[in-house]
Amino acid sequence: DGALASIRAARIQMQAGNIPEKGKAISKALDIVNNGLAAALDAERGGEVAERLASLYDYIARLLLAANLHNDEQSLTEAEGLLEEIANAWREIGGQATDDSS
Repeated sequence: DGALASIRAARIQMQAGNIPEKGKAISKALDIVNNGLAAALDAERGGEVAERLASLYDYIARLLLAANLHNDEQSLTEAEGLLEEIANAWREIGGQATDDSS
């Protein structure tokens, strides 16, 4: 959710032409993706799912870098969409786990 909020902030700053604040927002999103989401993966226990998520997080990070470098709103939108899909999947898994424990 923090990465998504940062991407949305970056888009607002990009549209406003505020390059320094856009860069800060994208840097924050990158930090969350690289040092939060990707770093939390356990390749040993997560197996193929962890490998695929690692690849996806790497792709998202590259999209964010391209968005920052080229003021590319389309790359921001793609990164945001992918992160939303992942977040929704985790929420669904969490909801099922809660339902199963009832």
